Amino acid sequence: PFFGLRGPGGYPGVISYGVFDYFGKGGVSQDTGWIAKDLTATSINYYEIFWARFGPPDTPFPEPLILATKPPVDPTKPYTAFVASGDVTTEGPWQIQSTEKLVIFVSGNLTIKDTITIVPGGFLAFIVKGDITIDRSVGTTNLSSTTPLVEGVYVTSPTGTMRTDFSPTRFVAKGTFVSGSITLQRDLGETNNASYSAELFIYNPSLLFSMPDPMKDMKITWEEVAP
Repeated sequence: PFFGLRGPGGYPGVISYGVFDYFGKGGVSQDTGWIAKDLTATSINYYEIFWARFGPPDTPFPEPLILATKPPVDPTKPYTAFVASGDVTTEGPWQIQSTEKLVIFVSGNLTIKDTITIVPGGFLAFIVKGDITIDRSVGTTNLSSTTPLVEGVYVTSPTGTMRTDFSPTRFVAKGTFVSGSITLQRDLGETNNASYSAELFIYNPSLLFSMPDPMKDMKITWEEVAP
């Protein structure tokens, strides 16, 4: 029952936190209890940053704001950016093809009620001003499954919350997930919780290669050289 487990090198990671230590004395890093208080991080409003970088987007999200399938992609553009004024709900399975790149801005909240998968080479990002909720219907009874149910890049503003609705099923996600706060509510039961994680998040670095240019940062290093 530890937040950080030993890796291939034999040591766990160092868990850092801001104002409050919710871990107490136990359940932090396996066998070490390593934990560090870090107040240097500042809140970054990625919703405003990406909104400015993309233009802002002038393509309205299709009505209604409850969709069973993903919105259409403009094949003449390197990516298609949508803006949704209000709350958005996905009610059917989405599959992003290898040639499709979508960025969807949501001025309200996002609720995901079915699977969202990406064929390698494709890209999907939800930039949400409000909250992101994974509905209880998105889960698997295979408690050892590592097959992702939701893929892509999901970002909220600093005041937003990303939450998984209560369910006795496992939620598996793959991609990048950034939120002002995260609330994990899945519960596999007293017996299964000891052996399986109710939520599993898998980092997907391949999304960095298919990511639209406005989402990328250019790192510049200045260095004085000898004349």
